[in-house]
Amino acid sequence: MCLGLLDHYITDSHRNLSAEIVGIRKDMEVRFEKTDAQIADVRKDMEARFQKVDDNFGKTDAKIVSVHKELSAEIADVRKDMTARFEKTDAKIADVRKDFMTEMSLMRKDIEKSGMQTTIKLCGMLVVAVGVILAVLKIPF
Repeated sequence: MCLGLLDHYITDSHRNLSAEIVGIRKDMEVRFEKTDAQIADVRKDMEARFQKVDDNFGKTDAKIVSVHKELSAEIADVRKDMTARFEKTDAKIADVRKDFMTEMSLMRKDIEKSGMQTTIKLCGMLVVAVGVILAVLKIPF
């Protein structure tokens, strides 16, 4: 009888433990399903956020390309304007050089003319001085 009771007790304990293990497994399965669902939700949220980031990068890239094109066009315009202004400046410099050379040529002619006039005056003064000296000395010719 003792053995029967012990056997019966062990069998009941085994059944109770088996039922408890089955319950724990069901609880764990429910928890795992909830966790899997939460992970799936987090993945969907992350994918949506990454898609937004990708979209923003695409928009940013498009803006950068647009700004680059605008700046390139502005730089080309500035270069064109600078080239035109340098050409005008070069033309003005050439005109100033031409005017300067003309003025220098006129000054040289004036200096040469003045030098000749001075030479003629000095020769005339020399002749007069010699005549005066001869007259003063009364040297007969």
